[in-house]
Amino acid sequence: MKYNQKINLENIKKFSVSGIFFDTDNKKFKCVLCERKVAISGSTSIGGHFLICNNCAYEKFGDYAEARKWQQQEFNKILEKEQNNNE
Repeated sequence: MKYNQKINLENIKKFSVSGIFFDTDNKKFKCVLCERKVAISGSTSIGGHFLICNNCAYEKFGDYAEARKWQQQEFNKILEKEQNNNE
């Protein structure tokens, strides 16, 4: 599934500064798939990586578990690439 890499990087940066310790209803992030503004309470991510809104989790993946599986696969690709660069 294609995602917006620029938004992904912006979300990671915002998440690293504030984490989940802020107003969870504040729509300061964007979904990397549909680009809608979204709050932590209405989304899922891996530490800000591959943040997707709950709507996309269900509409594009069918359920939350499949969305999380996609996020983990994408995250693992990054980790694998970093490991290969360090060898």
